[in-house]
Amino acid sequence: MNPNHRDKQAAKARREADGRPYAAHLADVRRERLEHLGRVKHEEFVPDKLKADDPMPAELPLLVRHHISEINRYFCDVLMHAYHADTYAEWARIALYRLTDALEHFHLMIGTTVAHLQDNHSPDRIHTYVQARTYRDVEAFVTPKAKEHLDGLIGRNETADGRQHSGISHHVGRRIAERTGWAEPDREDTLEAFLAVLYNNYPDDPQAFSALPEHIRDCALKTAPHSLVTISDDDAS
Repeated sequence: MNPNHRDKQAAKARREADGRPYAAHLADVRRERLEHLGRVKHEEFVPDKLKADDPMPAELPLLVRHHISEINRYFCDVLMHAYHADTYAEWARIALYRLTDALEHFHLMIGTTVAHLQDNHSPDRIHTYVQARTYRDVEAFVTPKAKEHLDGLIGRNETADGRQHSGISHHVGRRIAERTGWAEPDREDTLEAFLAVLYNNYPDDPQAFSALPEHIRDCALKTAPHSLVTISDDDAS
C-alpha cells in the first residue's frame, strides 16, 4: 500500500474513534513518520509525506489570511496616526510600535509556514523559497513560538516531549483553524476583496476576480466602481 494512502486510512480511523478533524489526524500521522534527525541533510521530497502535487493544505491559507489581516490593521494604525501626531517623537513612538507589531506577525507567519514545509519538502527547496543564503538562515525562522503556532493550527495538543501546550501561540493557531476567537473571517473576506480591487487589473481584465470565492468576488465587484484608483487612461484620451 502506498504510504500516503496508508496515512489517510489511519487518519480516518482516528477521526472515527475520537471525532477530531481528519486534517488534524492526518497531520499527526504524517508527523509521527517524520525522522527529525538529519532533516536539514535530506535532499528530496519525503515520499510518505505531502508531495509537491498534493492539494494545498487548507490550514495554510487560513494562517496567511489571519496574519495579513492583523498586519494591515497595524499598517492602518500607522497611517491614521500621521494625521493625529503633533510632534516627531509622538509620531515615531506609535509608528514604530505598530510596525514592529506587524513585523512580529510577519515572522510568525513565515516561521509557521516554514515549519509546515519542513515536514514535507526538501530543505533545498525551502532554502530557495525563503531566499535564504544558508540552512541556518532557514532554521532561524522556525522559533519555538512558530512550532507552537503550527501545532495549534494542525490540532496537535502536545509538544514533542509529551507536554500539553498552554501558550498563546498554540491557542491562536487553534482559533485560526476553527475560524473563531482571534480569527475574523468577515473582516478577512472584506480585506481580500478590497486588495483584489486595488491590485488586480479590473475592469481591463474582466476575469480578474474569477478565481475568488463567490461571496468575496461579489464584494469586489460592488467595491470596484467606487475605487479611487485610476485603472485605465482611456477616458483621458
